[in-house]
Amino acid sequence: MVSNGTLFSSGGSDENGAGGYEYEFVDNPHCDDYCAICLLPARDPQQTRCECAKLYCKSCYDKQRNTAGTCPTCRRPLDAFPDRNISRRIRCLKVKCTNSDCPWVNELGLLEAHRKTCGYVLMPCANGCGGHSNRDKLHYHYTEVCPLRRHACIHCKEVGTYKEITSSHLDVCPDALVACPNSGCGASIKKRDITFHHSVCPDVKELCPNSECGANIKRKDMKSHLAECQYEIIGCIYRNIGCAFTSPRHAMVDHRASLSGYHLDLAMVQLEKQGEEIVKHLKEQQQKHVEEIMTQQKEQHQKHVEEMMAQLKEQHQKHVEEMVQLKEQYKIQVAYIEKITDLLKLKPSEEHVTLKMVSYDWHFRHKRSWYSNGFHTHHQGYKMCLNVDAFGSGEGEDTHVSVYLYLMKGENDDNLIWPLRYKCTITLLNQVMDGHHFAKTFKDEMSRVVPTGKKGSAAEGATARSLAGKSFPMLIAHDQLDLPEQVGQCKYLMDDCLYFRVQVKILPPPKPWLVLTC
Repeated sequence: MVSNGTLFSSGGSDENGAGGYEYEFVDNPHCDDYCAICLLPARDPQQTRCECAKLYCKSCYDKQRNTAGTCPTCRRPLDAFPDRNISRRIRCLKVKCTNSDCPWVNELGLLEAHRKTCGYVLMPCANGCGGHSNRDKLHYHYTEVCPLRRHACIHCKEVGTYKEITSSHLDVCPDALVACPNSGCGASIKKRDITFHHSVCPDVKELCPNSECGANIKRKDMKSHLAECQYEIIGCIYRNIGCAFTSPRHAMVDHRASLSGYHLDLAMVQLEKQGEEIVKHLKEQQQKHVEEIMTQQKEQHQKHVEEMMAQLKEQHQKHVEEMVQLKEQYKIQVAYIEKITDLLKLKPSEEHVTLKMVSYDWHFRHKRSWYSNGFHTHHQGYKMCLNVDAFGSGEGEDTHVSVYLYLMKGENDDNLIWPLRYKCTITLLNQVMDGHHFAKTFKDEMSRVVPTGKKGSAAEGATARSLAGKSFPMLIAHDQLDLPEQVGQCKYLMDDCLYFRVQVKILPPPKPWLVLTC
């Protein structure tokens, strides 16, 4: 028995719970915590009621009671009771794990639970290879070390044990790679393809097809060999002029030397034939050249006539188009003059519209814009609408009421003059009396609105107004809508409503001759 962080050992303990705790304690057990029989820290301690008051393990106590029946110290009848306080004290002591190399250190009461999951416990291989491995490394053993693990052949993908696949299977695997047996090839071929490879391998030696040669030549060198083989049957070099003699290449030299006169006669006959053919060919070429020149001149003349006719037609068409453009311009000028005349006849418009904005507080709190219904500047005039931002936007955000005037697509836009120049007065009406109204005036110019969405769609409604409103981002401050000292005289906001009067005066264009008429 050793203390101070070392192993307590005795022959009276075992791993099945018989005897005391035979573990390496980090905390020293109390001197009264040892079994009087096995001399180890008591497992399930039993406290005797006799005068010696010794402490025993449950297993040591049962064994002593069943054999002698008396206390081994005082020899009195053996009688004891479970001492839970000492048991709790012993189980709270810190011990090391019983498995070698495991760094676990904790209370004795937690040891059994730790041993069930300890990664340093030696586990037998489930594949039956006879090997053992730590629990933490068991997966690595199954996948990387065990000779009986499942393994797929890298060639044919057949699955078997690693030991079989890497040994006996490779001798019969049809997809295993083997080296080509032909010297100089060096290719790696699947076993199943070795026959086909042999039929195309460039290093296979083949017998020269010339029967008298008998040389074995590699397939890749056969073409160059046949070009020089002395036993290849070839024709005389004068075969093109009539010599039909054939013999092996090595005998052709004697043939040319012995029949040089015969070859010369054949060459003379061939030259006479070629001379006649050349004269005939020159005559044909001359006649063909003359015909080509005549045809070319005729085609050039015809092309020149066609180009002249095309130019005349193009000039005629151009003159016709110019006449049509002149007529259209004349119509446009007439229409322009009529519009200018009508515009000059218009009296300055004194018409105005009064618009009511409801739910001012809701629009202010939710920062939502309010749009009025569309109205016309005058009878059959330009269509517009008023936009009020109660919370304010741009420079007037959170401080002023912002008002914008939008130009809308109207029914009479085709008959109006563009761009539109106008003078607009926007008046915030006093709802207490007809006076102290708040008015602002501006001048501006707007282009015609062209919607881009399909008819009836949300895109058409969004683009049926001009892209940017024209007016005042700071029309009136929020704190001026209902000043305390003005109560009874001037109040613009009543019953959660604002009233606006909009008056638009159409101004004549600065350059009448540049007015768009369509």
